[in-house]
Amino acid sequence: MSCSEPGKLTGPVKTDNGVVVFNVVNVDNNGRPYSFDESATLFQRTRGAAALGNQIAAILLGKRKVENNILKFFRD
Repeated sequence: MSCSEPGKLTGPVKTDNGVVVFNVVNVDNNGRPYSFDESATLFQRTRGAAALGNQIAAILLGKRKVENNILKFFRD
């Protein structure tokens, strides 16, 4: 709610579990400047191809258990 003025009530805002009204006490405008390269790297690391590569085994496996079939596979 950084677009609201200090001392103002902002809302109501619908959430998953209810409705929220914010009391804006202070607005901090001292953030860092936007950097596309930094944001793109962060996106790739958390939600992009790099994240998929790190989690692909768990995604493909899902809730299934792996059975060790190595003896059955190499026997006869």
